[in-house]
Amino acid sequence: MQLGDVSFEKVNTSLYGFAREVVHPWDMISLPLKMGAGATRKTCVLKFLVVDVPFAYNVILGRPTLNAFQAVFLIYHMKIKFPTLGGVGKVQSDHLQSRKCYIEAVRKGQKRNLDEGHERVPPSKKRKEAIAEGAPEEVEVPAKVQPVEELLNIEITPGTPDKTTRIGSHLERKIKEEIILCLQLNADIFAWEPQDLEGIDPPQEARALLAVQPIRTGEDWRGPIIRWIEEGHLPDDRWEATRLKTRVACFMIQGGTLYERSYTHPLLRCLSTKEGVHVLEEIHSRWCGAHAGTWTLANKALRAGYFWPTMKQDAKHLVSKCKRCQKHFSLIHQLAEPLTTMLSPCPFTQSGMDIIGPFPVASGQRKFLLVAINYFTK
Repeated sequence: MQLGDVSFEKVNTSLYGFAREVVHPWDMISLPLKMGAGATRKTCVLKFLVVDVPFAYNVILGRPTLNAFQAVFLIYHMKIKFPTLGGVGKVQSDHLQSRKCYIEAVRKGQKRNLDEGHERVPPSKKRKEAIAEGAPEEVEVPAKVQPVEELLNIEITPGTPDKTTRIGSHLERKIKEEIILCLQLNADIFAWEPQDLEGIDPPQEARALLAVQPIRTGEDWRGPIIRWIEEGHLPDDRWEATRLKTRVACFMIQGGTLYERSYTHPLLRCLSTKEGVHVLEEIHSRWCGAHAGTWTLANKALRAGYFWPTMKQDAKHLVSKCKRCQKHFSLIHQLAEPLTTMLSPCPFTQSGMDIIGPFPVASGQRKFLLVAINYFTK
């Protein structure tokens, strides 16, 4: 590099991840580095680590260099800008030279991998004499893997030379005859063309019966009320009949739909439990959902004009299984142990008194109000 008379410093720092291995630098050298041209040229003395590695570049500049020049690196424009006394200095990259360095680095890496991947075969006597005379030493690449023995072609079906397979030729005669006989007896299992793949015969397929267990579901809570209003039918149980007569006074049917009368709301449309859960999901977590709590969610469904008997229990169950509600729920700030009453609050006792007024004259000519506050207990 023709550095001339320069001073070197000993270093004990290792480079990790450089050239895919740990590199131990030789020395550290201080060199003046000039960037820019003309009036915008700037010079700084920088320290470089000297290493012995195969690389396409002579010098690599890092962040210490950018900090020393107070430079800004523009990746998109491949340019470096830095302040100088004569203005803003610029260094533009050379794409052609950069490409050449990249190709050279790739070539060196491939050559190095080739040297590492194959062991050098000791040269013969004639080769040693040729190397001594000045011929370049070459790396002998091992030959491709070859079979350890010759293979014998066997016709699976006699008279069909296009349907063959191979076995070892060095097998014993008895074993060879048994293998050939076994292959010829089971020639029907070989598929030579795609249409030969017939699959499993349908009668031989194993079929498992689908066992369906019916699930008992309770009757819709609206059924007995609708039958009583339309047909006058009561349940056989005397207690259920009395209870139904008491409840039915709050319901009415309009246009084939059951509604509940309310003192503070318009008519509430009665829904089944499944329909009610769907309404709660829409209110709780869909487009306009606010992930409200149990009582707020049930009241929103009620104000929306819907009713079913288990709406509060369903709202509680929905909120308890909502992942977002459980994740962002407010933390419990209650202490892990019982609170201890303070026996002497004197250091913290503080009270105040103020006069409010004048007010309109009251009985006894009273115009002002005395307010006393205990700031400790409030």
